[in-house]
Formats: sequence, C-alpha cells, structure tokens
Amino acid sequence: MGEPLKMYNVSVIIIGKNVSKTLYECISSIKTAINFDSSINLSEIIYVDSNSLDDSIKIAQANNVRVINIISTFTTASLGRFLGIRHAKYNKLLFIDGDMILEKDWFSKTNTLIDTYLGIVGDRYEFLIKNDTVIKEIPHFYNYTEFQKAPKIGGFIYFNSSQTPSANFSPFLREEEECDFYAKIRSTVPFYEVPYHGFKHLNRNLSGQRLLSYLQPYVKMGYLLSLFKSIKDGYFINYSVIQKKYIKSILISLLTYTLPIYPNFYSLIIILLLTFSNQKSDIRGVIITSIAFPYKLITSIYFLIKYRNGIDLEYSFDSLHFKERIML
Repeated sequence: MGEPLKMYNVSVIIIGKNVSKTLYECISSIKTAINFDSSINLSEIIYVDSNSLDDSIKIAQANNVRVINIISTFTTASLGRFLGIRHAKYNKLLFIDGDMILEKDWFSKTNTLIDTYLGIVGDRYEFLIKNDTVIKEIPHFYNYTEFQKAPKIGGFIYFNSSQTPSANFSPFLREEEECDFYAKIRSTVPFYEVPYHGFKHLNRNLSGQRLLSYLQPYVKMGYLLSLFKSIKDGYFINYSVIQKKYIKSILISLLTYTLPIYPNFYSLIIILLLTFSNQKSDIRGVIITSIAFPYKLITSIYFLIKYRNGIDLEYSFDSLHFKERIML
C-alpha cells in the first residue's frame, strides 16, 4: 500500500480593480483546481478590491468569495496582497490577479513541492487583448524548462509562510512589490520555477500604455522605494541580486548625467548595457529606466517626505470596518 495522502489547507488571494470581465472565470478556475486536488482539506478564496467602479465586488460576493474592500483612495496591488496575507486563515498562500485563470492541475502538481520548497512559480500562458479581441498568444511567456531557483517572481506566487510567518508585502509600492517581497524572504525561502503552466493571463495592458506611465509622477518608482527600504531594513544584498537590472540602470544614469566628458564614457555605457542583458527587451528597459531615473528619484524622495508619518487606510472585511495607519 502507498503512503496515505497528506491533507493540507490553502488560502487563495485574488487582487483586482475593475476586473468584472474576467473575475468570474478566475474564481471558477480556482474552485475547479481546488476540487481537482483530493489532498486539499480546507480552502478559502479572498478577493481584495481596490475601489472598483464596475461589478467586481458583486461578482465575488455572488460566488461566495470573501471580499476585502479597500475604501481609501490610496490603493496598490501590494496593499491588496498585504491585506490578503493579514486576513488569510492558512499558511499555504496562492496569490493571483483577477485577470488570471488558474490551471486545473496546479494544486495537484504542486501539493508535495510546496512543503519542501516553500515558494513556487509556474509558467504563464499570455493572451494579448485589444478591444476585447485576442491579438496574440504566447504559450510559454517565461519559458520555464526545468526545475530551478527563480531569479525573480511576478504576480502569480505560491508561498508557504510556515518558516516566515511575519513576512508581508510593502503596501505602499505601486510596482516591483513582488521582487521586494522576495528580497525580504529570499535567504529563508528561495522561490523555484516549475516547468509547467500555472495560469493564463488575459493582458489588456499593452506596452504603449506602460511607456506612457513613466510620465506619471508616482508610477515606475517602485524599484527606488524598494531600494530605500532594503537599505533601511537590511535586505539590500538580496535586493541587489534580484534587481541587478535596476542597479545597472542607476549606474548608467549617474554616468550619463555626470560624466559625459569622460574619455571612455560611451565604451563604459555599452559594457554596462551588455552586462547581464541577454535580450533586447532588457537593454530597452535599462535605457528607459536610466533616462527617467533623475525624475523618479525626485518623485520618490517627495513621496517619502509626504508620507513620512504613514498612510491612512480604510477598508471593510466580513462586515467589519477597519481604519488604521500603515507606515512606510
């Protein structure tokens, strides 16, 4: 006779804002995956909503999902995950966005891995959508081909918090919150890539919109706020390993704006660009970040000064109303 199935409990945390077009499918896929794995004993699904103007909350409630409703005007994906962890019942946590569809066999394939490796990320099947029409499919977005340590993580995260019960996201970060979280716990919980799909992503946020966001003062500065926090809280070494692209961007920017008359200036820039940049997209991202660095540095410092006494948070959950101040 084989060993009896080891039963476990899991909390699934969905974050979203105006995701009524995809939320029902997201929730249904999670329920299907939970039912497909006979070793799941208890489970819960929590949806954290960031001031949606559509029917996202109604859809979640109609499908018996517990809803955390952020009432404050200040909202971030990181705040959603922060509140999700705080109110989750179980230490096995799956983070997923409201525009993602969970693969049916995700839990059944990872139910033994999550106790051994504590942090797991799966491959992504990408659908690029414009005007409600799929214009491109990328079946293996990350192209995970073998089981190995993950250099970075994204929004789809399967995490066992048993060894790091106090770990949580930095709620004020608008971007790079996943890598900031990873940098905090990497010494204890290195994440691993698994060579099969975790989810489908219905991506309506195309690249043109992302480029325009660099012009907004409080957007695309998450890597700097995370850098400041890593220095303050003592996880800079992990930050520098995970976010070496941004470290390189900062160096290039400093050289570009301060040493243009240096004789070997352009040679040095080229060397830095090529270092750790294996793809054209990496080089493009480094260049854009380098150009925007002074502007983002100023807005980051202003942000830290403005909210040095914390950010007021108001939200509701399970018929209870919460007000508190979260610190940077």
